Amino acid sequence: MQRTLKLVALVLVTLALAGTQPAFGNCQLARLVVSCFGPCAYITSPGQSTQASSRGDFWALGAGDPAIGLGADSGTLAESDPWLREYAGYLYVAAQWGSAGIDGCIDDPSVPVPTRTVVAITDADAPSASSNGYFGVLCKERDRFANYMLLDLGPTTLIPIPRPTIVAASRGPAGQTTLMIASPAAALAGGVLADPSCAGLIRGYKVFHQPRSFGTPPPSDRSRDAGWIQIAGEQPLNATTTLTLPCGLTQYDYLALGLVFESGFETAHVSRNSPAIACDPTLAERPGEFRLIRKRPPFRERE
Repeated sequence: MQRTLKLVALVLVTLALAGTQPAFGNCQLARLVVSCFGPCAYITSPGQSTQASSRGDFWALGAGDPAIGLGADSGTLAESDPWLREYAGYLYVAAQWGSAGIDGCIDDPSVPVPTRTVVAITDADAPSASSNGYFGVLCKERDRFANYMLLDLGPTTLIPIPRPTIVAASRGPAGQTTLMIASPAAALAGGVLADPSCAGLIRGYKVFHQPRSFGTPPPSDRSRDAGWIQIAGEQPLNATTTLTLPCGLTQYDYLALGLVFESGFETAHVSRNSPAIACDPTLAERPGEFRLIRKRPPFRERE
């Protein structure tokens, strides 16, 4: 009860400020994007679930742009006013389209109607060889007060970003390894919570890798910018994709997946590591053979 009263007070203060101060962004009115308005629909993360560990973007469906200064989206708002917040081990959204740092405005004539706000959130476990990255994407249509009340969607729980599933592999010249990666689409349904008018919220995926020398630990940080190198471009969500892994001079490599949302926004975290992939020809069991490092001496399991 005490927790609820504190959060109600927080929401009321936020709304009072929104109603008494002029809008600083390109929108003339606040246009709330909130998961708390009296009652709350909290966002549960299996990861660290803190304001520091989580990341997010929001944008107008069909009109966002990850480039700063373009589109109708959260722009640089998170840097001046962190709108994805934590409370008692949960995450919640407290944003408005009228804030400073917003790119464009969801009320712009170029935004498809009915106007809908998409919110993408990612988080991760504390760094370790078996840590996961998590995601969730919410989408809410404008209500009769021109706000986007995420709490009407109900509470949500972030789910793991699917790790890469290698369905086939072969070795080419100069140690290049060709991999066939299965589509992650079947594992994504639980990460989407949206109004019926929202569609196509996840449009593709990207594959990243981190090469390692034998004897060094596997990648442990799920942040996309923590040394993960993108292989090729965005892949269609429902397609099995063939990629060439440029790891001829390394002894083994690890893969991870990131997701691409509608309008081109991406998860700020990546999935759990794939099993270790032996790339150095001296580690192949027979000339030209691709293999995974298995759980047997002299290798320890690396996942």
